[in-house]
Amino acid sequence: MNIKSIAKQHPSGEIVGDNIILKKHQIETAEVMFNLVDKDRKRLQEFLPWVEATTSISDVIEYIKGCLERWEKYEEFTYSMFRKNDQQYMGNVGIHAIRWNHNKCEMGYWIGSEFEGKGFVREATYLLEQTMFNLGFNRIVIKCSTRNLRSVAIPIRLEYRLEGVAYQDVIENDRYDDTMCFAKVKSLLKEN
Repeated sequence: MNIKSIAKQHPSGEIVGDNIILKKHQIETAEVMFNLVDKDRKRLQEFLPWVEATTSISDVIEYIKGCLERWEKYEEFTYSMFRKNDQQYMGNVGIHAIRWNHNKCEMGYWIGSEFEGKGFVREATYLLEQTMFNLGFNRIVIKCSTRNLRSVAIPIRLEYRLEGVAYQDVIENDRYDDTMCFAKVKSLLKEN
């Protein structure tokens, strides 16, 4: 079998689903993004190390600028997640740790507490997964803390395979935390 690396290409800047719209980050979203992070700061910083350093709208503007630079360099594709019926910003989902030479990447996500449990992250993850598979990626990985049960539920519901647990993998909130690694491989998906 002769498997080749896929050519670098950008995904669409907007992905529309049944209940959500994913839009490539824009500077205009910085204030609403900061307000959501600030409102949910205590909950988010339990699992997301960048929250503590996000103390102003300027921090979010710099984050978005970095995302846009990495997008142009084919290093990361990060989206703002909006509820479709009213364009309400809800959180982020994105692709990072891209290895073009091996046709694989990682996906991460977060959402504001008021939007949890309504299927938005599951839909966003599915839409972005399908987008990446359509670009030619073969393997998508999702990593999350063993303690973050809502985050763990997403890859399970989308039939990702648990590949293992990295024990005491990271330091979060002054303690070692375990990381679960889930993956889905396009070449192993059942034909519909």
